[in-house]
Formats: sequence, structure tokens, C-alpha cells
Amino acid sequence: MTVLISKLKNRLRQGLSDWDLLLLAAFCMTMYTLAEIGDRRVFIVYHSAMQLRLLGALAAPLFTFVLVNKLRQTSDRKCFAKRLYLAAMAVGLSATALNWLFAKAGLYYDLNAFCHGNQNYLFTFFLIVVYILLLDKVLKSQHWSVKLVGFLGIIALSIVPDRLWHFVDQTKFFHVLLDSSDFQGIAVWRDLLDMCIPNPMHMVGGLPLIVLGLLLYYARDKKWQAAVCAGFYLFWTLLAMNINFFGLRDLDFFLGTKIPGVSLYIRYDEVYTAWAALPMLLYNEQTGRQRKWFFYAYYPLHYYLIGLLVLLLVGPKIL
Repeated sequence: MTVLISKLKNRLRQGLSDWDLLLLAAFCMTMYTLAEIGDRRVFIVYHSAMQLRLLGALAAPLFTFVLVNKLRQTSDRKCFAKRLYLAAMAVGLSATALNWLFAKAGLYYDLNAFCHGNQNYLFTFFLIVVYILLLDKVLKSQHWSVKLVGFLGIIALSIVPDRLWHFVDQTKFFHVLLDSSDFQGIAVWRDLLDMCIPNPMHMVGGLPLIVLGLLLYYARDKKWQAAVCAGFYLFWTLLAMNINFFGLRDLDFFLGTKIPGVSLYIRYDEVYTAWAALPMLLYNEQTGRQRKWFFYAYYPLHYYLIGLLVLLLVGPKIL
């Protein structure tokens, strides 16, 4: 035990690399998934589900922190964005296909990975990178035409997908066509179209996570990044408290109904996510091991493996 503590102290003195933070974020994500799937079904998880969820809340900001660091280090940002989009599509398509197959087998409620194929963090990370690329054109380019392209791109990315989906949902022909593929909550055609046209308003984490990614990218160093992370989560928690305390229904309607991602995001327990600032302060600006496809593979697989494990331990969920 003493040797283990000594090694841990030495490791902390050396700092945490991108690889270390990625592993830490993956561990937190796994704990959250275990709580989500095993709560009320696995005895040990049931009595620690809240603690596991609070630990899992650190995953999103840590993944975002590693993402923006990788974006700074890469020499081909467009290729980086393409790789994220292709990985998001691969995860989304596999999730939709497997969800549909599990639903056909009556196991949907045990093994569904992301509820919908478009609902995975890779799409959110892809949008963060695209917003950064467009914002860089506005802030760093010396040519007004490039600035204009970047500015119009930001507006288009923020408005067009949401307005397009509003048009589709309000048009009877498209509404009937998309909903005709629904099977036990698996709307296949709707998932496929939503993956082709990612909507920032409906991504996992919503606009707040995208804004956090932009702030972390433009923060000057790890101390500023940690301060931004802590302050950001404390701000949203305070906003949620003010909405409820002062009865700001109009603001609540805007944040909660118009932007579903924000509605899911604003919760009192999110204040604990501010602790993600501590690992950021330990960042040593080293890349560590290079495992380019680790997260892309681990992200979808860990959910299904935990789902299968719970299914084998306690059997199918009875509804």
C-alpha cells in the first residue's frame, strides 16, 4: 500500500498527460454508464448510483479538454474534423442498427446504447471543432472575405439545421415518412437524417458543452482552462437556481423547451462537475501514449458490454 501511494505521488508530481486524462475520463464515463444501466437492478450499484453519476459527470469536460488540446497539436484540422464526423457516423449507425435488432428481440430497454443514433458525444465534439475552425477564420484571418465566410458559417451551423428540422416536423409528408419507421422507440429514418444533418440544439450536452469547448480552446493555459471549467459549471448551476427561485418562466422556457440539450444539462448536481478543474491543473502539456482510435472504439463498446453483463446477471428488464 505504501509503495502504491508513493507511486501515485510521483505520478502527480510529473503531471497528467493527454493520455492520462483520456483514461481518467473513460473511467468516469464507465462509472456513469454502470449507474445508468445497473441502477435499481444491481444491488451494489443501486446503493452507490448517485456517487457514480457524480463521478461520471467529470467525463464530458475532461473529454472536451483533451479534444481541444489535440486540436491545438494537430497539423491538419480539417482531417481531424472529418475523422470525428466519420467516427460519429460509424457509432451512430451501429447504435441505430443494434438498437433496432435488440428491439426486435425484445431487449431494447436493456441494451440501447444512446437511445438514438445521433445522440452520441462524437457529434457534439465534431460540432465543437467545426465552430472553432469557423471562429478562427473570423478572429485570425486578415481578409474580410474569409472573415465573412466564417461568420456566415457560424450563423448557418447554428440556425439552418434546427430550422430545417422544424420544417420537416411541421410538414405532414415528412412527418409521416419519418415516423413510419418507428419500432419501439427506434425511429430509423429520423435517426439517419439527424446524423446527416447534426443539429447543435439537440446534441448530447447541448449548446453549453459546445460553448465550454470554445472557452477551453481560447483559454491561454491550463490555469485559465481550469478556472473557465469551474466557473462555467458554477454559473449554470446558479442560473438554474435563479430560474426556479425567482420564477423566471420565460427564461426557463427558452433554455428548457427550445434547447433540449440545455434542459438536460441544467441540474443542481452539475455543480460537482466543477471538480473537473483539478485534473486540468495537473496537465503537464505532454501527449503521452498515442492511441488514436481508443476512444472511438471504447465509447460505444463499453455501453454494450455493461448492458450485456447486467442482462446476464439479473436477466431482462420487466416493464
